[in-house]
Amino acid sequence: MRSRNRTARLAASLHRHLQPVSLSGLTAREATTMLTYQTAEWARKHWWTVTFEAPARVSRPTRRGPYRGRLDLLCTSWFRRPIAIEIDRANKMWSLDKLQAEADAGASTLWVRWAGDQMIEVPAGIGLVDIRHSAGWKSAP
Repeated sequence: MRSRNRTARLAASLHRHLQPVSLSGLTAREATTMLTYQTAEWARKHWWTVTFEAPARVSRPTRRGPYRGRLDLLCTSWFRRPIAIEIDRANKMWSLDKLQAEADAGASTLWVRWAGDQMIEVPAGIGLVDIRHSAGWKSAP
């Protein structure tokens, strides 16, 4: 239970940090990059060391063999459990699979979702940071 409370506190803190960010007028790639760096800034303000594109604990099969997943951000500290973070504009089950594996290994996990209309269920233990409405991003016509 303490782990879920910790994840909920982290998700609320990151949500407050990202709430004022506007993605209006940006391409999807630019929006993802902005959110990635804003999230890294949040982590560094809280004394985390940030690694971009960190190896995940899970792999998925491809035609060329297993593909090892990458986490958008991995935040580490010598005195706290790590935080694994995925940043997506849509519902990606692969992101949830990666985060679930990290949560099962004891990490706190956060999923930043910034666009998309359809909702999928987020497993307990994964903190959802849903900024779809405040970010103001619209896909190009």
